[in-house]
Amino acid sequence: MCCWDDETVVYNPLSGDTHLLDAATADILNMLRHAPLDHSGIMQALPSPWHDIAAPQIAPTVARLLSELDSLALIEQTPT
Repeated sequence: MCCWDDETVVYNPLSGDTHLLDAATADILNMLRHAPLDHSGIMQALPSPWHDIAAPQIAPTVARLLSELDSLALIEQTPT
């Protein structure tokens, strides 16, 4: 994982794919690198720049970004 300004490049050694992520998606991926979190845990741990987004838009944005990370095989769901 390498970061420059608002972009992050992530290499997935399982698939051999490289992905370019925006800052918001990289924030979530970094949180998940340190500890497994569910949607509500991520919502509580969001860094301050996220608080500029209107509250009703944050939850669906997080859900969309988690779905994107999952579809890229950069995260995996754990049993609850």
